[in-house]
Amino acid sequence: MITQMKKYTFLVFHRDYEPFLEQLRELGVVHITQKAAGLIEDDADLQAALQHEDEIRRLLKQGAPDQLIAERNEVNERIAAAQEAAKQAAVWGEFDAKRIAELKEAGYTLRFYECASKSFQEEWGIKVSEKEGKTYFVNLDNSISRNIDKSELLDKATELPQPEKSAAQYMQEVENLKGLLVAANARIEAWQLANKER
Repeated sequence: MITQMKKYTFLVFHRDYEPFLEQLRELGVVHITQKAAGLIEDDADLQAALQHEDEIRRLLKQGAPDQLIAERNEVNERIAAAQEAAKQAAVWGEFDAKRIAELKEAGYTLRFYECASKSFQEEWGIKVSEKEGKTYFVNLDNSISRNIDKSELLDKATELPQPEKSAAQYMQEVENLKGLLVAANARIEAWQLANKER
């Protein structure tokens, strides 16, 4: 049986590297690629976290109070969360969450699914989008019982949580949070200037 390979990236301390590779081989990992020391291929989140840590250290050296730094960190985290939510919601296109709630009140529940594009069957639901080899589709909950092999659907598709907002709404939230970030940075700079003159 052929199964789809999964790709993982590990950052391993140099002393632990050889034992780590040996353990992977014992587990039956088929293909291992080594990257140049210190390079991380596609992990933008890790790179952002490292840059964020450097920025915190720089501010601490300059003496910005913990409260202002914590406030800015919270805004940065909220921005990152909203950007991730926008990315996840983008596959569903633009929609009105109020209309989905109205359907639910009327006794219809939309279920959101993803599956490998080659496995998708039209009777499972309405295809919304296709991205990176996956098909995203919705199904009215009560229509699963009609003419659909429910076990095959549940075996080949993964139900996803209903997005709370559309991607555009999340991106608007990001823009609003960026305004808060500018204000937080201005407060830190003002504190630094006020304390520099002392």
